[in-house]
Amino acid sequence: MKLFHGTTKEFTIPDPMKGRKGTDFGVGFYLTDNERMADDWLKGEENKHVNEYELTLSEIPSCKLHIRRYEKATIEWAKFVYNNRRVKKTSGNYDIIIGPLADNALNKWFAKIDKNQITWEELADKIEFKKYRSLQFCFKTAKSVKLLEYANRK
Repeated sequence: MKLFHGTTKEFTIPDPMKGRKGTDFGVGFYLTDNERMADDWLKGEENKHVNEYELTLSEIPSCKLHIRRYEKATIEWAKFVYNNRRVKKTSGNYDIIIGPLADNALNKWFAKIDKNQITWEELADKIEFKKYRSLQFCFKTAKSVKLLEYANRK
């Protein structure tokens, strides 16, 4: 499976601990299955490029990784993203987290949650019809990153 990472740095071997706090799934190395989206992550940046990686899916069962997968945008997914963006609690002891790529518009709904202007159930109604089509993959441990093979720089 091909995955893409937008970056301004030059590297082939990712370090999941160099990720930023306050992101959707916590600190980690983020990739997407959508090359255009990886490029969009760096809007306005100079010297940007997209690294392409190959994820060897056949190796996953033998690695005994702890993987969390969100199939679609749900209340559970939204709360997980909220807690990570607000750095309210850790994202758990996962090696890899996979789920819909949240957009920044979700922050306006989170602000309403903070002000008790809407409930989580009302938020669920708002996100249910939104099409979160791109997936993001967050590799959180050195063990998980070993499943990635650098393929190309675009």
